[in-house]
Amino acid sequence: MADEEGMREPPSERHADMDADSDSNIEAAASPVAADAPAPEGDSQTSENPEPAEKEPVVIVKVPYSEHSDVTARTEEQIEEFQTKHKVKIEGEGISKPILKLEEAGLPDEFVSKIKDVLGSSLPALASYGLPALLNNRDFIGLGDSSMSEKVISFLPSVVMHCQRNMKSNSKGPVALLLASSCRQVRDIYKYFRDTGRSLDLECLEISEETSNDREDFQAEFHVAISTVSTMQKVHTSGHFDFGTISVAILYGVDELFDGSHAEAIGQILKDVHPERQLVAFSRSWLPDVRNAVLALAKNPVIVQIGDVETAPLPSGVTIDVRIMDDESAKKKDLQSLLEETLRKEDAGKTVIVVKTKRKAKNTKKSVDSKEFPADVLIAGRGRSKASDRDAVVKDFRSGKVKLLVATAATLKDIGKEEVKNLVMFDFPSSPREFAHLLRQTAPALKVAKVYAYLTNVQGRHAPGLADLLRSAEMQPNEKLVSLEEWAKSAAEGKGPPLPTGKEGGGDDDDKDDEDSDSSSDDDRRHGRGSSSHRDRDKDRDKDRDKERDRDRKRSYSRSRSRSRSSEDDYRSSSKRSRRSGGGSRWGDDDRDRGDRGYRRGGR
Repeated sequence: MADEEGMREPPSERHADMDADSDSNIEAAASPVAADAPAPEGDSQTSENPEPAEKEPVVIVKVPYSEHSDVTARTEEQIEEFQTKHKVKIEGEGISKPILKLEEAGLPDEFVSKIKDVLGSSLPALASYGLPALLNNRDFIGLGDSSMSEKVISFLPSVVMHCQRNMKSNSKGPVALLLASSCRQVRDIYKYFRDTGRSLDLECLEISEETSNDREDFQAEFHVAISTVSTMQKVHTSGHFDFGTISVAILYGVDELFDGSHAEAIGQILKDVHPERQLVAFSRSWLPDVRNAVLALAKNPVIVQIGDVETAPLPSGVTIDVRIMDDESAKKKDLQSLLEETLRKEDAGKTVIVVKTKRKAKNTKKSVDSKEFPADVLIAGRGRSKASDRDAVVKDFRSGKVKLLVATAATLKDIGKEEVKNLVMFDFPSSPREFAHLLRQTAPALKVAKVYAYLTNVQGRHAPGLADLLRSAEMQPNEKLVSLEEWAKSAAEGKGPPLPTGKEGGGDDDDKDDEDSDSSSDDDRRHGRGSSSHRDRDKDRDKDRDKERDRDRKRSYSRSRSRSRSSEDDYRSSSKRSRRSGGGSRWGDDDRDRGDRGYRRGGR
């Protein structure tokens, strides 16, 4: 215990350095110009903003990893059997043997007993390699679709122990920083640190769009900061605390962080953390851009992959035909030509057309439906679009009764595993990255052979990214895409004419009502779907009720938006008082401890 207490207390030299640096920074901020040396008039701007003195980095306390005797006794045959059983792939140099229990980590017994109360004793495969890598002061990258608990236990004992060793009595910033892609992830991971830190004198601070932190939170003592990237970027810009004290940086869900275009923000934040910091990163995929970005931040990492991981930017065996159109009207005409010339042939197979909105799906279904080649629509929602209706549509599509299906991206998963020969991306997604993600998710399950992707000149900003995506998958972009790519690049650099502007994706179909709704009864009779007059009248009444329900929903949505704005203002004015007093919070009665509601710190 004496050794443990000694490790938790920082060296006295570091106290002196920190005090001197803190005092000098405070003095420099309080009096940027020396009193006895007035600045010349012509050089006033330089004098008011002097260059800050180079600050000495905080001394990091590191303890060498000591391998447990049971781990040392593990043979190569046992390790190979373990890797085969759990589908583990390892990449890196000098990798430590796996540990199977928390007791084998070489941590103090009292610390292990407290950690076991929260996380348990046995370790998943990801933690078996991740924990010894971190205890050995190596960077760690975990790949695969592991659960949150499996990811957290692979780094939390090491991070908590590291924070204990590097706690500072005059804390000006955290020891560890965790960046996640959503407030939900921040909240869930915070609970692990909160429950673990209560018995270990560890303070953690949750920072997200939901917590409304103030300056007092950042000035108080805390050791772990858990935040979304967008919120931490604001904190970083405001300078609420010193990022130089951070010696462990955790990126939770790297693929999601990079999908949210946070790469530049993450780079700026990590540039100001301690130069000897450890990096922990988790990702479900290991695509070339994600791999290059993470490896640029890591130093001699241990990479642990559990199961199969996506490594190719696009699914293999799929041909992509990118069709560049002038506008939405030209896109609709080209779709009709594509249907007549290719997709309605006997050997064309089944086709799925993906559009952006439910209204667009309904209108597109009407335009592509025919007696010889019937079409249907698959959309999410309530009322007439409930699950039983979607099941009936999917059943007709699988049986071959319907060969052409119009769907939104959200309902593609409802089709399940079905052989769909053609996939038409009629509305291009929000980015080339989202386009690739959608194909990787759906193309293998649907056994897609060819993809038709539409892109208008209004969406020309996506052309460079889409062309690069095709090249990375060893596909050659066509001449029209290359031409639009060059146009977009020259417009972005101000060297050429700007790209046209206008509505994207949905076109006019998203705004207008169903003008052809009255003709649906004629369509039904033409295709043999109900010929009696009472059925037609029932359908007309249903359509009228649907329109009325849509109008009521819009009015209700406007009222709820107004109420939400006022409630948000009330929350902002009361959140600080609620958080300090431990009173009611904006979450209500959730799975958070009753005594912890409204109080966003963990630990004591």
